[in-house]
Amino acid sequence: MNTVTVLSFTLGAFFGVNTALAAPNQPSEAGNAIGSIASTVIAESAPTIDLDLGAQLLQDLSQCIRDIISNPLAVSLDALQAASTQCMLQVVLLDEEGTIRPDANSRMLALIEVTGVTLPVPIATGQANVPLQPLENSQVYSVNASVGGFPGTFLLDTGASGSIVSHPLVEELGVTTTPVPGNFLSYFAVGDDCSDVKATLMTLPAVSVESASIDGVTGMGLPPETIPGNVDGVLGIDILSRFDMTIDPQRRQLQLLPPSTPDPTAIPLRGNMGMMTVEIEIDDRPYHFGLDTGADLMVISQRVANDLNLDLNATEPVEVVGFCGTESSLTATLDLVRIGTIEATQLQAVVLADDLFNIMGVDGLVGQNFLDRYRQHWRFGVPNALGYPDSGSLELEEVR
Repeated sequence: MNTVTVLSFTLGAFFGVNTALAAPNQPSEAGNAIGSIASTVIAESAPTIDLDLGAQLLQDLSQCIRDIISNPLAVSLDALQAASTQCMLQVVLLDEEGTIRPDANSRMLALIEVTGVTLPVPIATGQANVPLQPLENSQVYSVNASVGGFPGTFLLDTGASGSIVSHPLVEELGVTTTPVPGNFLSYFAVGDDCSDVKATLMTLPAVSVESASIDGVTGMGLPPETIPGNVDGVLGIDILSRFDMTIDPQRRQLQLLPPSTPDPTAIPLRGNMGMMTVEIEIDDRPYHFGLDTGADLMVISQRVANDLNLDLNATEPVEVVGFCGTESSLTATLDLVRIGTIEATQLQAVVLADDLFNIMGVDGLVGQNFLDRYRQHWRFGVPNALGYPDSGSLELEEVR
């Protein structure tokens, strides 16, 4: 059975906010102290009348955590972190059907405002011009980079809103980490079993690609076996969007350049909780897709396959590799894919269940079998309070 890599990983913005809300109030407090949400949980103050959105969300979060933890004064910090994560999902991000709310971005911003939390602002400097190295039997690229001075190989993944480092590298860095609840990744990553994936969060020291460097990014640590290609981590949009980025698949070269304003004449992009999205047409039908250099092929939801009346009965199954292992999938052929004035025909696509795309707020992913046909110039708008751009632009020039 053939194997396809799909390394989409969404909602990295959630990690930064949730970590900040549960961060220590004082550096001297032992371990990971109870932060703003936790303090609200154990407070005895009465609810405020005429609450605005942010205050209402904070009250609902407090009540949600109280429902999970009957005695917050006696609970462990890990249990409190797990409860706050679950409640952030339930109260702020997801609707009653378990799909991402269309106003999730504004709800996160309202929560930040009312709690007074200030997210770390990563500082990016310099530029880079480095070779792209394709993974074996894949169209996904890797680049050489370093974290805190430790060199490694990292996947180039615009479908990952947050950057990732392998646990062995985390241990070398010696940074303080916070565990992520076991079932959390199942909301945001491809794979059939996230329950045994031991993930952690940490503030990364400087991440450098040649002389391009960024300091202060919140990263996720994962076991090395969950990161395809035997690499040391993933460079996600949290890092890449701090620069202009050009990708030349013909010369296999990556440039990270000082940021410039999105080009109004190029393909417009919209940011959605750390994923850059674009309006596309498949067989003249409009859809909303994420742009994912970490996906070998186009990826479509089951509902898109149904909408296009694609016959999946005669297709060969494939194994899709993600951060949570593998899952079986069927493939389809897309006759015509159009982004702006750019067209590609007869593109193979992987069909995945709707659940992940509902969380992402997209209908599918534009993968490398489309993107790798073109030289790309990515530009990103100014980061919002969550640290991610709300807009951007993409120039595509066909490789001949």
